[in-house]
Amino acid sequence: YESAFLAIRSEGLSKARFLKDYGIDIKEVIQASIDSHIIDEFLILQQTEDDIIIRLNSKGFAICDELSLRMITALEEKMGAVWESTGYDEDDESLINLPII
Repeated sequence: YESAFLAIRSEGLSKARFLKDYGIDIKEVIQASIDSHIIDEFLILQQTEDDIIIRLNSKGFAICDELSLRMITALEEKMGAVWESTGYDEDDESLINLPII
């Protein structure tokens, strides 16, 4: 799902490439997981000769995290691999050994 998360923030999501790489129609996933008025207001669906590129418009970048969360959640449900964040425990000493990037 990282590729979708990064692509939506940069060059956009290619429906053809996502279908080839993962066997999933990303446009269908987005339309099923995000209300149509939000899609119309915050995303650009650019039709090319043989593909559809899904991009954020200037307003979309302001709510990119929320859009990405909805999209990734829908992808997880479609793939049958739902990830649930349990957060972290501030007292968890194993976090002390994590490298600082």
